[in-house]
Amino acid sequence: MNYFRVLLAAVAATIAFFIYGFVVHGWLIAKDYIPYPEGVYRAGDDGQTHMPFGLAGLFVAITVFATIYAKSYRTPGARSGASLGLLFGIFMAGAFVTVN
Repeated sequence: MNYFRVLLAAVAATIAFFIYGFVVHGWLIAKDYIPYPEGVYRAGDDGQTHMPFGLAGLFVAITVFATIYAKSYRTPGARSGASLGLLFGIFMAGAFVTVN
């Protein structure tokens, strides 16, 4: 396993994750957050103080996911990545969506 490539993939995935989040939550559905009272989401200043921990946690999670992909799927191509994504989506649905 090439650790440099795993780290590079994790950096690229983290950047893509934040671009996606900014476009979707910052532009497309930003108005949907307006009706919620203060206390449901963190205020701007409080969010800024917790942001470094959130960024680090997301980077670690994405790095772990990239490492699992690198160790588990050795066949090249998009199909192996899509199957890992499907398995991860099923995991997330079972672990978080159905619980909440």
